[in-house]
Amino acid sequence: MSVKAWSFFDSVEARSQVSHIKFGSIPVWPVIRMHICLNLLSSETTAPSGYRFRRILVMAKGFFYGILSVVKPLSSIVISSSGLRVNYKSQYYDRCFERLIAHMGSDRTLLIERPSPSHFPKSLCVSRRLMSLGFFYFLSLFVKNPKISIEGQDDLALVLKEMKVSFNVNAFMTRFYRLYRVFLWFFKLKKPQRIFVTCYYGELAAIIAAKELGIKVIELQHGHLYGGHQAYFPFWQLPQNCIPDEFWAYSECDRDVLLNSSIYSQSTVRVVGQDFLSVIRDNPILVVDIQEFKKHYKKVVCVTSQYVIESQLVEFIREAALRSPDIGYVFIPRGKLEQSDTDYGFESNVKVSHGHNTYAVIQQCDFHATVFSTCAVEAPFLGVPTILIDLDGLSTQYFGEVLTDTRLFCFVTSPGEFLSILSTHPFEIKAQILELIQPFMSKFRVPDGLL
Repeated sequence: MSVKAWSFFDSVEARSQVSHIKFGSIPVWPVIRMHICLNLLSSETTAPSGYRFRRILVMAKGFFYGILSVVKPLSSIVISSSGLRVNYKSQYYDRCFERLIAHMGSDRTLLIERPSPSHFPKSLCVSRRLMSLGFFYFLSLFVKNPKISIEGQDDLALVLKEMKVSFNVNAFMTRFYRLYRVFLWFFKLKKPQRIFVTCYYGELAAIIAAKELGIKVIELQHGHLYGGHQAYFPFWQLPQNCIPDEFWAYSECDRDVLLNSSIYSQSTVRVVGQDFLSVIRDNPILVVDIQEFKKHYKKVVCVTSQYVIESQLVEFIREAALRSPDIGYVFIPRGKLEQSDTDYGFESNVKVSHGHNTYAVIQQCDFHATVFSTCAVEAPFLGVPTILIDLDGLSTQYFGEVLTDTRLFCFVTSPGEFLSILSTHPFEIKAQILELIQPFMSKFRVPDGLL
């Protein structure tokens, strides 16, 4: 979403009265606010044809994925996404939770996974006790609709009208309520001691159910929090039943950012580091076709894309590549286009990477470039400097006040400036980069006293 769209959302939310809007006991605004953001986003970019139908089909198929994992007793539940999996040594590794699951005991920990865009074969996943979130969505179809109407409906209608967003909130909240009831039933049945999530705002049905039952909820960081991330720095205080009890951050820098008026308080934020980056930094892997590609160029840049800005980034890289035939570019699409066969029309010195481990690719390149992906910070943790391509002001919005060390990071606004940085900027050598990045990214460690 562009800076303009975010600013518009923020300005409307800041002056609106939304805390009293409820669906029974469930606060409405925390549930729908990120959905509204996506509605605003949809005016700027379009999902691939048939995407919504494919998502419904994947969720339906997921009912049977790992269904037998429900049977055994458990002590912990992890709710994650297949989109967080990376291919590492012929297995798919959940980059946020894998070592934590091993620490807690994979036989006592159930991993509930959102298909994004689909599930990987269980035989190829590191932790095998996993099931699909589709199981819960399927069961929610059989929960009786509540006889509840939205309290504060007129005020909500005014907010949506000002935001120029139109959708059936009653139907949306009814579906949410049914999913919440399924989680409430499931947690009562399995009695977990703790539940882990990423992206709390996408798992509110589970969080509200867990907190109603007094189950501890912990959120693990999965991406950067800079630039006033709308989910963590709202203009009003979220209800406590929507906020996890703890947040586990990548670094002291992230912790400091969170403690500056976010939804979390000082006592609830712990620094634990980043799981998978710690693994691959100590045990790097080679991607053979990337190694072959590198032989033909004096320098190679890994470009990590993002769905919301992809078309503009493609144009930027296309022009830069045309003007620098001696430089190789590895372009990694993300999100909904990650597994598509999109023809980007690149020059021969641009390689589109599908299915490879993003971090392994970054490690093998001389530079990393992105707009506002978390890879901006992750790449230096792997010894590779980052160039921020400031399209629509997004790099500056998210990172401008934080990534100021020019030995690790540079901001550019044009292909010409980008090529100049590649040719002349004095980035640090790898060993020094690894030292300088420590305040922004820590090696993973499980907090004392977890079990």
